Amino acid sequence: MKTETYRGVRLKVKKGREWGTLAHFVNGEPWGEWYGTEEDKALTSMHGYVDSAIENPDSWPEYWQPGYRKPRSPKAASDV
Repeated sequence: MKTETYRGVRLKVKKGREWGTLAHFVNGEPWGEWYGTEEDKALTSMHGYVDSAIENPDSWPEYWQPGYRKPRSPKAASDV
């Protein structure tokens, strides 16, 4: 598993469920599984997507933005 923060966006790549796949996560949200075995290259390839999401925020889901925090579950929010 490899993690890094690029331009304020937390990125994580780890081995996927199927052989030869990597699972990608952006700010804690799953972004799918892709074929490959080199986690470092997978993280580097995500930089372009982050750049695009920051430059065109309306074209990307909210979780691609710097500082995004995954919402709490409704049960946990009501306990506060």
